[in-house]
Formats: sequence, structure tokens, C-alpha cells
Amino acid sequence: MKVHTAKMPLDKAVHFKDIIAKTEGYSGADLEALCREAGMEALREDVEAKIVTHKHFEKALGAIRPTIVQKQKRQDAGYS
Repeated sequence: MKVHTAKMPLDKAVHFKDIIAKTEGYSGADLEALCREAGMEALREDVEAKIVTHKHFEKALGAIRPTIVQKQKRQDAGYS
């Protein structure tokens, strides 16, 4: 997460431990998409946003789903 947010202006109240606890089954690409979506959420809220908050990450979690869990479910159902 820190790699994907290195150039992102984050609010000091962003708690990665809380976010990471909710990302079981997320691949590295999913985490990158999550960070990008959080940034987009901030811009949707205010086109001149200067900071990304924990709230933006929470909203992004609703939009970005884990692909590893989905892939495992497809394999378990006999799909490739």
C-alpha cells in the first residue's frame, strides 16, 4: 500500500492497518486499483482535492473487489 500511495497526499488519519484488514484476497494489482480509486473518490468529491482521507479508501473498498477469491471460487466450481 505504501508503494502505491508514495506520491499521494494522504491525511494523517489514514490507517493502513484498518484498510489492509479488509483486503483479504486482494492481489497487488487489486491494491493498486484500490489506491487509485481512493484518489479518484477524493477528486469526485472535490475536483480540487488536495488530500486523500480514510473515508475515500473506505468508499474505494466498496468499488474494488478482490480477484484472488473470485478466481478460487471459479476454480472450485470447475471453471478455468
